[in-house]
Amino acid sequence: MRIRFGVPSAQPVTLEICDLLGRRVATLLDHAWRPAGYHALLWDGSARNGALAPSGIYFSRLISSEGVITRRILRLN
Repeated sequence: MRIRFGVPSAQPVTLEICDLLGRRVATLLDHAWRPAGYHALLWDGSARNGALAPSGIYFSRLISSEGVITRRILRLN
């Protein structure tokens, strides 16, 4: 799954995938410095333990100095 986001200025960002209960399933970026502009990352469906996450509804959570943006995503196996 491709996750696209933009930041207005260079800053560290965190991008997490969470389940319906708000538990972190995967961390794609952890306070990683990104320049201003648009970016895209791929989530291959793997969880923190290395196993594939089951099909279902998840949330991508982008955390930056601008605030937090959460979007719903659907994972299908």
